[in-house]
Amino acid sequence: MTPIEWGMLIATIIALVASVAMMFLMKPSQQPKEAEQKSDRPDAKEGAIIGVAFGRVKIKDAAVVWYGDVKLEPIYSTASGKK
Repeated sequence: MTPIEWGMLIATIIALVASVAMMFLMKPSQQPKEAEQKSDRPDAKEGAIIGVAFGRVKIKDAAVVWYGDVKLEPIYSTASGKK
């Protein structure tokens, strides 16, 4: 190999190492959001038996397939009813 080819090889290796280092430094944190941390809802487990409830019953360990749009919204109270 000629000196120019060696220089290009070394430059390519340096660029590869630098790009991998930047990828690890710039990745987002893996911490869950606040709404996900404080969640006490049950989760669906693969292979779990899903029961069927008829009428009004209280199920302590329900298999939930979809819970809805989970997001935090502030609750504002309004002053109404004063005369």
